[in-house]
Amino acid sequence: MKLLTCLPPVIPNNAKVLILGTFPGCESLLQENYYAHGTNSFWKLLFTVFDKPISKNYEERVKLLHDNNIALWDIIASCSREGSSDKKITNPTPNNIPSLLESNPSIKTIIITSGDVQKHLFQYYPNLKAFSHIKVISSSSGTIGISFEEKLEDWRRIKNFL
Repeated sequence: MKLLTCLPPVIPNNAKVLILGTFPGCESLLQENYYAHGTNSFWKLLFTVFDKPISKNYEERVKLLHDNNIALWDIIASCSREGSSDKKITNPTPNNIPSLLESNPSIKTIIITSGDVQKHLFQYYPNLKAFSHIKVISSSSGTIGISFEEKLEDWRRIKNFL
């Protein structure tokens, strides 16, 4: 199985939060854009949280992150995986989250986007349990039975940390 490598982080100069995913899906790796698959509501959630019209243009999406002091990265640097499911990840190697936080001291809170992110983050870096963090409902279409409105209400909490 082929070794896959994550996308580079998006780090605004004065980032206040780090939204942390698990690992990019196949479509995201192919397009080299975070959350590229149309069924994932990540971008719709963020644009709605900030009362902006949703853009499909990736540069405008990244600008939304910069304008709101939001950094974006994944906990896993490389892994093997068939398909896009986090459950199929094997041989994961973590990104150096402590180093990123150390070199970006304006980041005060980690936004954890799924149970898998939380599991990997604290498995690799147990000391980060003491770092300010909140867990939000996953933006993945795999969150069966949770409406967009429920996700949005949960994701609005991000603004409390900006």
